Amino acid sequence: MKYIVTAAEMKQADRETTEYFGMPELVLMENAARETARYISKHYKEKKRVLILAGCGNNGGDGMAVGRILFQQGYTVTVFFCGEAEKCSASATKQLHILQKYGVDVTDHFPQAEYDIIIDAVFGIGLSRRVEGHYARILEEANRLPGLKITCDMPSGLDTDTGRVLGCAFLADVTLTYGFLKRGLILYPGASYAGKVVCLDMGITEAGFRKQLPQVYTYTEKASALLPVRPAHSHKGSFGKVLLIAGSKNMSGACELAAKSLYRTGAGLVRVMTAEENRVILQKKIPEAVLHTYTEEEGGREAAIQQLLADIDWVDCIIAGCGMGNGSMAEALLETLLTAEATASKKLLLDADALNLMAAGTHRREAFDTLRQKGCSIAVTPHLLEFSRIAGVSVGQIQEDVIGQCSAFAVKRGIVTVCKDARTAVGLPDGSVYLNQSGNSGMATAGSGDVLSGMIGALAAQGMDWEQAAPLGVYLHGLAGDAAAAGMGEYAVMAHDLIKALKRVLQ
Repeated sequence: MKYIVTAAEMKQADRETTEYFGMPELVLMENAARETARYISKHYKEKKRVLILAGCGNNGGDGMAVGRILFQQGYTVTVFFCGEAEKCSASATKQLHILQKYGVDVTDHFPQAEYDIIIDAVFGIGLSRRVEGHYARILEEANRLPGLKITCDMPSGLDTDTGRVLGCAFLADVTLTYGFLKRGLILYPGASYAGKVVCLDMGITEAGFRKQLPQVYTYTEKASALLPVRPAHSHKGSFGKVLLIAGSKNMSGACELAAKSLYRTGAGLVRVMTAEENRVILQKKIPEAVLHTYTEEEGGREAAIQQLLADIDWVDCIIAGCGMGNGSMAEALLETLLTAEATASKKLLLDADALNLMAAGTHRREAFDTLRQKGCSIAVTPHLLEFSRIAGVSVGQIQEDVIGQCSAFAVKRGIVTVCKDARTAVGLPDGSVYLNQSGNSGMATAGSGDVLSGMIGALAAQGMDWEQAAPLGVYLHGLAGDAAAAGMGEYAVMAHDLIKALKRVLQ
């Protein structure tokens, strides 16, 4: 697990490291510079002509220290000091004096020369205003230069917390960030400006978060390190019994994908409630599942409700919504699910059509609170529009602050909330948020969400709380997408390819 920090959280850790632990600021700056120079000299040995854009804050001091170290290693270094000397931080002033004494080329105007590497150290994480005038011209000119572009800590012009572009921003090929990942490097559009992100050790550790840990975290481990243990002395019931309410007429695919995903992620027993029209298709496609089908004929609804009540008693975990539809039968099944006494003792995941039906009726939205009060453990997996409907906020508001909106809903309702997007966020009832980094554009395809619901549900059925199962399921889902794309390219990925690729991920 890795923390992803805001500018304020990073500054607090920096402050505690220097003031409480007594680590001198210049030592931390030197650590960051040495790690940056080490990365550059290791990966780009032949790129010897270096231009460094240095501002007057500590980020500029980092850049100047990098320039001095590379100069001492034989690189041809030019430092364009684009700030005002009288506004320099104490550490940046010290680094500037050191540069001058070593004879490094320092200029106060944009050099008209060719460089192999352009290093951005203008603003760092402290920027909070729009970039205009002098600095905007510098960043625009830097972006036009040929050569490899590397940024120190945070591309200048990006909002550290949101990834928004503040007027204009440095377009990096590589971002060498210090201590911890920053939110703006992971969220879009910031991620598109950051390029490859590498986190370097500068001497600020988790001990620096003395008073409060960061809100957001991510996974980077191999999947095998995170999966629930499967004891050798076991049987199919040991790994969970899942009820999947999914698939309406002409929507057998959603049902099939979710059921296959459940089994592929380790669930022991899967019972599927679906429309009678899907029976033959599913018996051929996934013979491992037990089917309970319903019809729209006279008496069909009553029979389906009685069967559903019996199934709820039998299972450990319930998933509802994948291709379920929004007709009268779907309404009746959801109403039965939400009001059945046995539901309160189960793990419940609501997706897609179940969420849309919930959002369509105020009394159903109140069912969240009623079920939680009875002890039901709930997770929801909406995409942005579905989340907008159930949370009562606009898609624009969500996009502007997906972490804040996701966390607020999860805390208010006491529900694990998976907000699906290019960077999926998982809000937890304690206020913390998992922000996913795995996955790619090939996963933006029909059925991908059904696969995700199955993965999350299978982990919960095997004993994980939703707080564990949802972040891990999202992470595995993305890893499967990456594995699939590695074999066929992002254009060609389909939802069933994620299930096939999952085998490689879990191995």
